[in-house]
Amino acid sequence: MLKIDSPQVELTLKEPVLMKASYGRSKYVTTIIFRTDEPGRMMEEIKSKMDR
Repeated sequence: MLKIDSPQVELTLKEPVLMKASYGRSKYVTTIIFRTDEPGRMMEEIKSKMDR
């Protein structure tokens, strides 16, 4: 069985975004949760994009 790590980053979006899934399904999401190899660098990059 695969070991799945817990997420490191949770982004809450200002507005819902339409996500297209498999089999032609779509749904609106307001939160994105993921894991990254370099969380500090990822957060710096995200923050720099938000300052624009």
